[in-house]
Amino acid sequence: MHGMGLARRSSQELAEEAESLAHTVTPEELAEFKQTFAIVDADGSGTISMNELQQLMQNLRQAPVQRAEVALIQEQIDNDKNDSISLDEFVQALTRWSASSKGIIKKRASSTGAPGSPGSPRRRTRSGSAELVDFQNVGQTREDILRNIKAFFNQFEEVDWNTKLQRVKEKFQHFEGSQKSSVEESMDSFWLMGREPNIVDANTRIQYIEQVRGEIQNGNLNRNIQTLKVGQTMELKIEALRYVQQVMTILDVFPSPSDRYDVAEVIFELFNEIQRGDVVQSMTTHFLGLSPVESGYDPNVLWTVQGMALDFLFLYLPGPRIAHTPPANVWHPDQMTAKKDALRATLHGTTFNCVQLIVALLTQTAQICALNYWRVDAATMVVKKCVQVLGAFAAHDEEARANLVELGILKVIIESLNPRQDLGARSSGGMHPEVAASLMWSLCILCGHTHQERVWELGGQAFKALFESGVWVRLMQIIDTCNPQGTNNHLPTIFSKPLPFAGEKLNSCISQCVTCCFIGCTQLYPGLWQEVQGNRVNKLMERGLQYMAICADVIVSLEDQGDEGGHNLGQRSDLMRCVLSAIMCVESIIVVNEKAAELLRQSRVADVVKFMLESQAHISLKTAAAGLLTKMCHGGLKKNVMESKGLVRLILSMVQNDRDLQNRMAALLHRLCKSANDRELRMIIRLGVIDTLFACLAKFEDHDEVSHKALGHSGVVFNFALVKHSLETLIVIARGCKDSGVHEIVEKFTTNHCNALGTLLDTIVREIRQHTQQRWALAQGVTGLDDSIESKCLSLMQVLVGIHQPRAHQGNRFSAEFLRKLDPMQHMLSNMLNAVQRQGESGLMDMDGGLMMPGMMQPGMPLGNQMIPCNIIWNVDGRPHPPQQIQPIASNMPIMNLKQHITMNSPSGGGVGQIQFHDKTRAPPVWIELSTQNELQSAINGALTSYQPIELQVMCVSRGRGGQGGYNLWGGGSGGGFNAPNAFGGNLNSTMKSLRRQTDEGVLNNLWREFKQSAVNNGEQGISRREFQEILSNTQMGRNRKFCQQLFESMDTDNGGSVDIKELAMAWSIMYPSPQTKMRIMFEAFDFDNGGSLDPNELTCMIKMIQNIPHYEAEQMAQRIFQMADQDGSGDIDFQEMYNAMNNIPECQQLLMRFNMS
Repeated sequence: MHGMGLARRSSQELAEEAESLAHTVTPEELAEFKQTFAIVDADGSGTISMNELQQLMQNLRQAPVQRAEVALIQEQIDNDKNDSISLDEFVQALTRWSASSKGIIKKRASSTGAPGSPGSPRRRTRSGSAELVDFQNVGQTREDILRNIKAFFNQFEEVDWNTKLQRVKEKFQHFEGSQKSSVEESMDSFWLMGREPNIVDANTRIQYIEQVRGEIQNGNLNRNIQTLKVGQTMELKIEALRYVQQVMTILDVFPSPSDRYDVAEVIFELFNEIQRGDVVQSMTTHFLGLSPVESGYDPNVLWTVQGMALDFLFLYLPGPRIAHTPPANVWHPDQMTAKKDALRATLHGTTFNCVQLIVALLTQTAQICALNYWRVDAATMVVKKCVQVLGAFAAHDEEARANLVELGILKVIIESLNPRQDLGARSSGGMHPEVAASLMWSLCILCGHTHQERVWELGGQAFKALFESGVWVRLMQIIDTCNPQGTNNHLPTIFSKPLPFAGEKLNSCISQCVTCCFIGCTQLYPGLWQEVQGNRVNKLMERGLQYMAICADVIVSLEDQGDEGGHNLGQRSDLMRCVLSAIMCVESIIVVNEKAAELLRQSRVADVVKFMLESQAHISLKTAAAGLLTKMCHGGLKKNVMESKGLVRLILSMVQNDRDLQNRMAALLHRLCKSANDRELRMIIRLGVIDTLFACLAKFEDHDEVSHKALGHSGVVFNFALVKHSLETLIVIARGCKDSGVHEIVEKFTTNHCNALGTLLDTIVREIRQHTQQRWALAQGVTGLDDSIESKCLSLMQVLVGIHQPRAHQGNRFSAEFLRKLDPMQHMLSNMLNAVQRQGESGLMDMDGGLMMPGMMQPGMPLGNQMIPCNIIWNVDGRPHPPQQIQPIASNMPIMNLKQHITMNSPSGGGVGQIQFHDKTRAPPVWIELSTQNELQSAINGALTSYQPIELQVMCVSRGRGGQGGYNLWGGGSGGGFNAPNAFGGNLNSTMKSLRRQTDEGVLNNLWREFKQSAVNNGEQGISRREFQEILSNTQMGRNRKFCQQLFESMDTDNGGSVDIKELAMAWSIMYPSPQTKMRIMFEAFDFDNGGSLDPNELTCMIKMIQNIPHYEAEQMAQRIFQMADQDGSGDIDFQEMYNAMNNIPECQQLLMRFNMS
């Protein structure tokens, strides 16, 4: 449990905290939270029980989980303590966890200040969102999100130290090997600015943490702390200081809060030792209060020692900053434990505390450096580190920031950034570039960066101090004289001349200054936008766009050059931060001030965004560019997007192919189309938007490997967001075609698109049949039908029918063919939704537990093949029954299949005699006998032309007349239950369905295992009648010997006197209509050793038995399939590989088809 106790807080406190942190969660995270809830809520009840929670945790670990640990997790989520977890509670818990993972701890304060005054809240956009991009949310892939969710459920797992280290090692090795994770993107970008990145591999990290843990346990750390405190000589104290400072660099090796969470117990113990030893007081007493004159030490030696002390304080003062630290923990950031140590530590005999001494040290040493033109390296580094420590002290905490402002540090920084001209002709009065970069870094923090409370939201003295200090003017002056390439023509005026260095180091300082200027402006502009209109804002916009373009170009070119040794890492990191900060600044202007955004309409912003979206190496660039593109479309810059050559085409490509950003791009595409005029809509359609969106519908159902690896979920995952955005956009386009009369565009909607809608609808109905309407709605995250994808689907169909119907009546063949495909589907879906609204879910369940609605198709029938509703009047033993609507029939159905289809729905259970068709095309309508394929096809064509269901009259006789009693399925006797001859009269389909309907799922699973084991043991001989009955004798149904005999005879399809593995699998698959479940049954049947994969022999046996071909042919076919399907080269085919093969390899598709038809 990482040594962290549970946070005991009220449900109201937890809910309020989650609400205050809601802005930190991206739309992608929220979608994954809801998808995870739907996965865990196995029974579709709308809440998660303790059993379901335990099952998830066991899936994650592939091992048993104790109930006590499950209770700890439940306590973290179940705010109202009612022993069940709602969706809101689930999302709130993961929101808090996600924010803590990013190092976001504190709540936002309420806005204050009068409207229009400095410090008043910024104006909201029309969308209601005023949040800006930040470093925490860029570069986050779907895999990162799911891995964080997994960490939440494993937070209380008790593991030994070696196991924990192995997991940490595997985690960092995964990052190193991931193509989407570059080191500069995974670093804490702002916090490491101006510091050399500590690049170590996974093995080195493990060695480092092991060494630090050993130093704590063997007492070396404590002994050095005591030496630092009471050492007899200054030399011993300096050595102890060097040792302690080196130990603290473990925080550089694990730079982010989530990294430190994995080794929290070591870092917590390190900080405990530091505090118990009162190390900050020792630093204050022995090093920070000394001056070269008073101490008698060589100045360079003293400055070097003070530099080490400042390095220590920079790492210590912010605290451990470990993700998910409970608020009650002494090292929670809200406790400010380390910062309070600095405020308590005083110089002996004075009232100066550690922070005040650092301010004094900064002022004194800076004067010495300026007089020596910044040529004293040791003193220069002391100034730089003083500034960094003060920034670290002010970071994250409003109280600490206010403390520094009261000490006058803001005035010191602003004056330092104002070049002095009184230092002699040899100097420009500027400062060392590294010092300047550090001053800018600390100024960003004082302006509000790293704080959850925006300084302009706080109002009052906090913002007034910044407003009156002239910081905005200073930031604009600096950014106006910087150049990202570091040419001498545009060096910042704050840099001293001559420059102490050039090349990459100088470029890095310039990039850091520019980045901090953009960040500072981003923090201040929303509170100043009414006071700073005009040319300065225009200049800021121009510089932001310039830096976005230049830096992004350099990043991509550096990536193209390759960097195996990591030599360009620091440069790429600096440039990446510069791009992201420029985007943040431009976004703040777009969101807050639409008038200022006018400048963008004449700029190349869309081209710059397109360039960044095309970057394949950096997810950060793409994510940030996508966010800016969204803000542009919300901020009235749609025209720029539309007119950018190739940008719309790129958006279409990303919607279809970019897994990380496709949902965001689909939402953006919907907004573009919704606000497009006729000309723009034509342009988007010509680029292929309709084909793209219908292709997205095919991606609705996915066997998600990422979800499987992260959450142990092996089932399919539905991409509701992508399909919903696609359907909404198609509706907009179709309505645009209808309203504006774009008739030449209408035929862009083809019959293939009808098939895509049919496949989507088939999936929806199948899932509702297998589960419940309530669970399906819950999975979508909707509470009613209006916002569901089935409702969107119906709306699209209705619009398309409205477009094509007039054209069809005018004789347009294309529209007539289109309607023949689409109209039956529209009627079926409309009936289904009406039935749901009218009757509720309970009234829609048929005998198999699935939904029984007017016009619903039979499982397995492809809905895109022109399904036609069918009404039947049954005439049983001469007595007519009321009309009944059965599952629709396919337009290409053979007459024999129609008879089987009717027999399956017969209310009598007996044979079917004469079938008559009601021909309404004649006057008057007449009943015509259906006995040939031509007669059936004529009836189907008439139904398609008239858009009416087929009406049939069927003559049939009952079997076992008068059998109101008969055999009860689970025992003898009469009355109630099934009539055995009717239920099990040799019809395998109805037999297996009835078996599933009346048998517990656990019993069926046990039967499957025993039947399969017997079939495998007996080989080609299969399960004999005696063995079959012995297996059934262990169940309740075994008491009914007649039923056992009929079940055996139904499954023995070849009348061979035994049931082989193929017959067993075929029969079992009838009970489960899902294609994937059928595939799973076929796979498991021939996985003879239950190893989870098929070897060549098992695959050969599968092919031989299903295809009924000689062994050598089956062996050759198996070899061909293995070459294509064994993607990882393991020599076996697991289910995922087989699933892919069944969708992509024709021979596998034929194999599955043959299995389903057997």
